[in-house]
Formats: sequence, C-alpha cells, structure tokens
Amino acid sequence: MKTVMKHLYGTRIEAAVRELSDGAQPGSKEYFSQYAKGYSTFRKSLTKKECEAADAEREKWELDQPPPEVQQKSIILHPH
Repeated sequence: MKTVMKHLYGTRIEAAVRELSDGAQPGSKEYFSQYAKGYSTFRKSLTKKECEAADAEREKWELDQPPPEVQQKSIILHPH
C-alpha cells in the first residue's frame, strides 16, 4: 500500500517528512530518520475519499499491474 500512496500522494508525503525533518533533503539521514513519523502523519490526514481512491488503485494494481513508471522504479531499486 505504501507504493500506491507514494505514487498517488508522493508530494504530500514528502512535505510531511520535510516538515518534521526541518527541511532535510530526501535521501539524507535526517529525512530518513523522520520518514515513518511523517508517513504516519500523512496517513492520518487523508480523507475517506482519498483512502477509498488509494484502495481502488491498489486493487487495480493487484488485478492488472502497477503503471510502467512504478514498475521501472521498482526494478531500479530492487534489481534481481
């Protein structure tokens, strides 16, 4: 579900984490140290409609497959 959330709401997640990490750049130690808390804060801020949209997207990915850009990022981050 995190991948779906990052795909749909990545800029909002990043903003939440950067706020908690005093504006640290993504990829920095400070950013990563606040990622879980920022992601949790973001999840709590979602409306019911946004949660339903994410669930629908997750189901779509499970039935078909993630969009090409998500597949490509996955291959880059997790080569076989």
